[in-house]
Amino acid sequence: PRSKCTESERVDPAVVMPMCKIGCDALYEINYLTVDDLGTIKRTECSSVADDLTVVLNGLEGNVCPYFNDTTKDYFSYKRLNIKQKS
Repeated sequence: PRSKCTESERVDPAVVMPMCKIGCDALYEINYLTVDDLGTIKRTECSSVADDLTVVLNGLEGNVCPYFNDTTKDYFSYKRLNIKQKS
């Protein structure tokens, strides 16, 4: 999250990725989705998710994140390893 960024990270254009509001961005920000070390979108362990949302999450899981690269991988890794998942 930008609130955890240093000043140099805040001005780094690689610290963010443009995503649609339903699906990727909102679901990534609230930790229903994550991006693994290879850039693959994965579902996180969510205990209670509506059936409609499960369909959306399943449809996104396994896709490759187009913004994952050598420049952005540390940001994805930080969020995956340090930000608590939704339970």
